[in-house]
Amino acid sequence: MTDSRLVATEFGKSHKNVLRSIDAIQVDLSPEFWRLNFEPRDYADDRGKVQRMFTLTQAGFTALVMGFTGKKAVSLRERFIVAFQRVTAELARLKAQRAAPEWKPARLASKSDFLNVVEMLKECREAKGKITERHHYTNESKLMRFAFSGDTSTKWSRDNLSAEDLKLLAKIERLNMRMLARELSYSDRKAQCRALWLRETGFILEGGAA
Repeated sequence: MTDSRLVATEFGKSHKNVLRSIDAIQVDLSPEFWRLNFEPRDYADDRGKVQRMFTLTQAGFTALVMGFTGKKAVSLRERFIVAFQRVTAELARLKAQRAAPEWKPARLASKSDFLNVVEMLKECREAKGKITERHHYTNESKLMRFAFSGDTSTKWSRDNLSAEDLKLLAKIERLNMRMLARELSYSDRKAQCRALWLRETGFILEGGAA
């Protein structure tokens, strides 16, 4: 999906004029096509005033911008369409991945193991008289992101991982839980979780050689 405000921004038009173009093509489109590809919505502008906008499917976007002319318009149309195609392909890949029989059990196992990590973290801190706050749990999520990517800022979702990646994630989480019980520092746990991912994926050998 995209929306009329983004179209206006990218094509260098006022949103009012994009809405006018949408209103104009509605009379030439079938009610069914309109219903499926143009969704009216409201948003609050900078002054807090409620304004209208539309979300558009790829088909709706194409129908709208066919009338936009100029060299820049042609280039932007191509960019949007390529982006739509890329997202569509990725959604198809994820759908097929999640349809695999082993995916759902692996997803549930990884979630369960993370909850166990959270509980272990809380218990270990309580044993030391410490309060566990929200950022402590966030840090454990960052640790997992670092284990998988080497970067705590990398954004990913368990729902987008393959069954094999989910199984590896669960294995890393179980290692993290054991290290919490042994009271290893956060930096040590992070390093060892990353090392396990590297070994399991073949990036380094057991002896440490790349």
